[in-house]
Amino acid sequence: VRPVFNLLIFIYNFLPKPDLGVAVIILVILVRLVLWPIFTKGVKSQLMFSKLQPEVERIQKKYKDDRAVQTQELLKLYKEHKFNPFSSLLLLFVQIPILIALYQVFLQGVKGADFSLLYPWVSNPGSLNPHFLGLVDLTVSTPVLVILAGIAQFFQSKMLMPKSAPKNPGSFQTMFSRQMMWLGPFITVAVLWGLPSVIAVFWLLTTVISIGQQYWIEKKIKI
Repeated sequence: VRPVFNLLIFIYNFLPKPDLGVAVIILVILVRLVLWPIFTKGVKSQLMFSKLQPEVERIQKKYKDDRAVQTQELLKLYKEHKFNPFSSLLLLFVQIPILIALYQVFLQGVKGADFSLLYPWVSNPGSLNPHFLGLVDLTVSTPVLVILAGIAQFFQSKMLMPKSAPKNPGSFQTMFSRQMMWLGPFITVAVLWGLPSVIAVFWLLTTVISIGQQYWIEKKIKI
């Protein structure tokens, strides 16, 4: 938390006009750039899984009465295509501590920043301006931002739908993805509704950047 907090204040101090919302946006963009290689690997894993899904379902159906052989065939398929089914989870675990730190720092920023955490070389601004562009008070919940975050979550979930979904409407992954496509936005709205809008800004921006990164990666990477 402390390094992230110091980076946020460092950015805040260098803005021509103090604005916590703008500092949050710049910080999130910097973090996403640092995490770009990890995110790219995650997207590659998702694309590969979508490509292998028809073959996975064929193996599961063919050897449904022999789990041992089914597992061997699936491992053989994954090895042949150099695919690790657990890579997405591992990459997620790497990002979670960073996301939690960002969440705590932004929440602290609007509830009363503890400037005793600042490093000696980071100037103490004395206080933080919680009004984003002079329009949004980041200390209170803003329904419009929450709803926009929910809409962005819907489009991100839609992008994560297996490309093989039309051919395999009954697959577990397809059904799960469809449920999350609709359930995810409602969960997002429910979680953000009572929180300070700085968290909604963080969530919305992170989701929008993720959508843009995934779109760019899918266009550039051929699997």
